Amino acid sequence: MQARRQLPPAIEALARRQGGVVTVGQLDASGITRRIRDRMTNSGILIRIHDQSGLLCTRAPDLKSRLWAGILLAGDPSALGGWHALHVMGADVRPSRLAEPIQIWVEPHRSLRPKGPWRFRRDFGDRLTDRFRLDSKNPWTISNERSFLDISLGLEAQACVGLALDLLRDGGLRPAFLAAALTRQSHRHRRLLLDVIADHEQGIHSMLEQHYARDVEAAHKLATGSRQVQLRGGFADVVYTAHRVIVELDGRAFHRDRFRDARRDNANALAGYETLRYGWTDVVGDPCLVAEQVARRLRARGWKGRPTPCHRCA
Repeated sequence: MQARRQLPPAIEALARRQGGVVTVGQLDASGITRRIRDRMTNSGILIRIHDQSGLLCTRAPDLKSRLWAGILLAGDPSALGGWHALHVMGADVRPSRLAEPIQIWVEPHRSLRPKGPWRFRRDFGDRLTDRFRLDSKNPWTISNERSFLDISLGLEAQACVGLALDLLRDGGLRPAFLAAALTRQSHRHRRLLLDVIADHEQGIHSMLEQHYARDVEAAHKLATGSRQVQLRGGFADVVYTAHRVIVELDGRAFHRDRFRDARRDNANALAGYETLRYGWTDVVGDPCLVAEQVARRLRARGWKGRPTPCHRCA
């Protein structure tokens, strides 16, 4: 008998929907017996993903293949969690995080041992009730909010805040859903994250903006600026509209857009605004000097208040 040299069209279509992965059961159902599977494996038509998984791939396995493999191993219902869930949902996740074991949530009565890159966790917190799927070609994930809360339990406060602000800014977290999730479970950073949500709703979208609001503006009793204001030159980080003063905050170590910034500053200057620019070294390293400079410009342009020394001021 001549060995089968290609997969049935139905299996090829199924594999395309599952990141190239098929189960032994799916192959059996299509008439691909163990003997034929062995021949296809030996000839390279099928590739084993992991010796103990019982899963085969129709192409060279990649990250998406491994994510699907974990879901197929776990069975239904199950869902990705952690960094890999955020990645599937479009978040910008560092490659080093994606190299970590893949977290799969399963029902609480099930107990699956770790195999290869997969770690199976029993869900005692109703994560699977609001699992989500972008489309039929992507695996199920728990919600971004639950993934973030699981991840952030292992982060220190500053890293937790930074990740939350980044995801909120990029639309990866929904403020109301995150706040609701925080009310349903205990979390070491609960109060801090509720403050982050409030900051986000006031237009604070980065750690640097948060440092400015807390350590410069509030600590020295400056006027309260408006956040993320649309002006002639584009969006501005902090605007003291009544006094025509703009504060721009740049958290990047190397700024590639100086010419664009200059054009924006020029456009705002023509509209009567003065722009002050600060980076991490300024705002975090010497917030008192920044407060003094901002206060001087505000007073020169009509602010009647006076800055109040903070506990850092000499």
